Amino acid sequence: MKIARRLPTPSRAAGAIILIASATLSGAYYSTALTSGLFAALPAWLAWTIAGAVALVAWCLDALKGHFIARAFDAASRLRRLVAGCTALLLVVASMVAVDGMLVKLRVDGVAGSSDAIERHDREAASRKRAADALAMLPETRPVGVIQAEIGAIKVDMAIWRRSQQCQDITREDSRRLCEPVLALYRERGIAASRAELAEIVRRQDAWLASNPRPASADPQIETWARWAGVDAATMRQWVWSFVGLLLEVVILAGAFVASRPMLVVESNAARPRSDVSRPVDVTPLLPPPPPGFDALRDALRGGARPSVTEAGRIMAISTGEASRRLDEWEAAGMVRTRRDGRARVVVDCR
Repeated sequence: MKIARRLPTPSRAAGAIILIASATLSGAYYSTALTSGLFAALPAWLAWTIAGAVALVAWCLDALKGHFIARAFDAASRLRRLVAGCTALLLVVASMVAVDGMLVKLRVDGVAGSSDAIERHDREAASRKRAADALAMLPETRPVGVIQAEIGAIKVDMAIWRRSQQCQDITREDSRRLCEPVLALYRERGIAASRAELAEIVRRQDAWLASNPRPASADPQIETWARWAGVDAATMRQWVWSFVGLLLEVVILAGAFVASRPMLVVESNAARPRSDVSRPVDVTPLLPPPPPGFDALRDALRGGARPSVTEAGRIMAISTGEASRRLDEWEAAGMVRTRRDGRARVVVDCR
């Protein structure tokens, strides 16, 4: 006795779970990737509405991926199989982008704390080095207080001081004689002030670096592989997670294909004699029951007729469009066989 399995098998249940998980991941990825900039430009309620709509559309499209994969193999005509295959390919690529994007994001978020600490340590160390290099280039000077005291002790001719605009104009000889010592002390005071400022920066940086040692590598495996391959860590991370995403997408495709296969009819062992239990189970596609008119068409073919679609509709007492649709379904199920006779499509066999 042949029975239809209407409850999902464990493999179909697993395929459905994988397909739902893939659709949820695609919805989450595209809703955040495509609407991340809207939250700053639009009201929060509107941005969340758009994000929800994008997530729903992405979820539905990804969930239909298995349907198009199955139609690429099972469609009645070559054109339908081609269209279904191209659509399935586009959805698979979109799903791979979502899988890879989410994997990279999760990995980056996982190492973000260590990466931030390493970047700050490197910035502080670079700032300390720049300050130390600049300090080493400045000549040794007396302390700023000593230089300032010496400047205050200089006796100047106020008339010449005012005429030279406080030593800004030293074109005249008497102004030059008065201002050159003052300007020399000013330059020395500026250098001394710069040295004091740089020395304070170096002191603070040394204290911070001593209390905050550089963390270990944020992603040691990726960095090790990157050194072996001669690329930077970001490139290696993209390669690795693209490969992992490809493997996951293969699993998703297998689950989508299994979840979207047509229902099958199997022969129950309960209706067999005991001696037949060891025979292989006969599995055939579930065929739709012949609707009214099928027997009339079969009788006409047995009588030697080769009806066209219009004549088949007249035989079955239905419209030409309905006859064409039924013939497509029956031919896909193997119940009838048609061929082209000139511009007309004729029925040549009916089982």
